[in-house]
Amino acid sequence: IKIKATNFAALESPIGNYKASGYLKQNLELDIDNIKCNINKDKVTGSYKQCWNPHRYKFILNGHLIPTTINNWLDDWWDNIWSDFVFDNNITPYGDFVISGDWAKPSDIVTYGLVNSKNFKYKNLLINDTKLEITADHNSTTFQTNSLLHSLGKLSGSISIYNKRSQNNKSIEFKVIGSIPINNSKKIFGPVVESYLKDFNLSDGFIKAQGYIPIKLGDANYSNSNYNYINIDFNTDKNSTWNDVKIERFNCHLSSDFQITKLLLPSIKLPDGKLTFNTSINNDNGLTSFNFDLI
Repeated sequence: IKIKATNFAALESPIGNYKASGYLKQNLELDIDNIKCNINKDKVTGSYKQCWNPHRYKFILNGHLIPTTINNWLDDWWDNIWSDFVFDNNITPYGDFVISGDWAKPSDIVTYGLVNSKNFKYKNLLINDTKLEITADHNSTTFQTNSLLHSLGKLSGSISIYNKRSQNNKSIEFKVIGSIPINNSKKIFGPVVESYLKDFNLSDGFIKAQGYIPIKLGDANYSNSNYNYINIDFNTDKNSTWNDVKIERFNCHLSSDFQITKLLLPSIKLPDGKLTFNTSINNDNGLTSFNFDLI
């Protein structure tokens, strides 16, 4: 089999040029082992294998590609992986992906990939350079990196998004360590953490964090303490503000489970002194207790 198409749009993707060659076996199984595709600045190669009993397939794709270019090729699950990314059209990421599954069982799709990219955004955080390892299936999507470089330092860690049977049970799990620009990364860890960071205005600091948080709480999981866990340590010596109070340096610990959320700031250096501030919130009834000491 040999295929060549010029100025062709596949499944409403942008117009490109395609070449492919391979074999059609006697049992009608496909083995397309040489695929080349040029779409705008994207240049990829790959292969495709298709069996019919069962309807198993394997799609290998590698090269320079803006992932959202082929959203229409691979259905909503591929689009969902990249929904929080914004890529620079002048700097095309390089990726290697293996996508396998069964056309008769959409829930069996498994994706594994490596992406090298520069100057892109993830939930408003501008990333200068990183290599992402991505795994995705019907249940979850995980992004993991050993070195994520941004304008103020380096991070490492992982973020996993779990897709339960209903949107009300969707959750996010994270684990990160390193230097982090707080003002530009408040959305990364989900709405619970974002609600506590919104009153801070600071450039960067050192963070060590892990957590498991529902994106949307529903009645089905509301009584299970395992659905809400946060443990974050953060410190900075940079000038910042908290609720418009000027701070020269501070360290804090944020922890939360189903019952109690605690924010501990044992040392806040102010221009005219030192403040210790602790607060505790009962997650069931919303009652808040706090104490502070100004020296």
